[in-house]
Amino acid sequence: MAALESNIGMPSIADRSPCLLLTIAIPTFNREQHLATFLSALVPQLSGECRVELLISDNASPDDTREVVRSYVAQGIPIRYICSESNLGADRNILRCYEHATGKYLWICGDDDVIEPFG
Repeated sequence: MAALESNIGMPSIADRSPCLLLTIAIPTFNREQHLATFLSALVPQLSGECRVELLISDNASPDDTREVVRSYVAQGIPIRYICSESNLGADRNILRCYEHATGKYLWICGDDDVIEPFG
């Protein structure tokens, strides 16, 4: 099953810092509001941090998940966005996060998690 990968606002893998330490991956499906809340809490904490990659794996959401991601990219937030052509199921969507992560470490977060400042 093919996936659409969009690196809008994100340097190519070859151009990324060799010290990329952490990939924060968010598998999601049809939960645009939860994703927007998650990103609004996380993004300010990543300001100026070049060692962290943000990866969103969209499991073919029919809602406006893609538009939520685009709104953050339009603000200059580098996000790697991968979207399935069809729903793969939760397990395969999470596995895809592992397959596409480029950081030394990987943190899988649910789209309904909230990362508290200094938490």
